[in-house]
Amino acid sequence: MSDLHCAATLLVTPSDRVPALVDELAGARVAHVWSDGTTETHVAARSAAARLGVGITERADVGAHLDEVADEHRGETVLVVVGAVAGAVAGDAEVTEVRIDGDGRISRPWRG
Repeated sequence: MSDLHCAATLLVTPSDRVPALVDELAGARVAHVWSDGTTETHVAARSAAARLGVGITERADVGAHLDEVADEHRGETVLVVVGAVAGAVAGDAEVTEVRIDGDGRISRPWRG
């Protein structure tokens, strides 16, 4: 990963939790939506991007490429929609906030 001057904030959430979160995410100033492009995530990610008024990028196994997503969104907040199995990493959190900069990454439940 290249050195980031400003941290990128990735809000990682499973697709089944997206519909209930979109209104709350509007306050987070989400700049872009990413998904892995599977049927499960595609619908939720497209809906979120439309409601947030931002673009969407689909990439296979996006959850394994968070550093690259961060490189493309320095200083921004992006929503990363993953499948329910991948989202199990978040535990009880509806959204996991992953902040990535040149010093590494910090993950924690997102509080909105």
